[in-house]
Amino acid sequence: MTIEWKQPPQASRGKTSSKWRGITDTLKANPDQWAKIGTVKHASQGTVISKTYGVKVISRKTEAGLYDLYGIYKGGVGDAGKGSD
Repeated sequence: MTIEWKQPPQASRGKTSSKWRGITDTLKANPDQWAKIGTVKHASQGTVISKTYGVKVISRKTEAGLYDLYGIYKGGVGDAGKGSD
């Protein structure tokens, strides 16, 4: 096997990341208010959103086996998002 030394390409920001940015920007514009922000297949998506955008996100399993995500921005209290509860 030959090693090829090169830098990895820049990560692309797709439609999903801009979706969550818009949602979390709205949470930040309305601090201290909980909102249902989406339904996803994996609860861990809430942790990714929390760490990426600085909001708190919790997940609740639905009867269909999916996860509803609820988010809140705690205005001016540092990093409010340390994972899903």
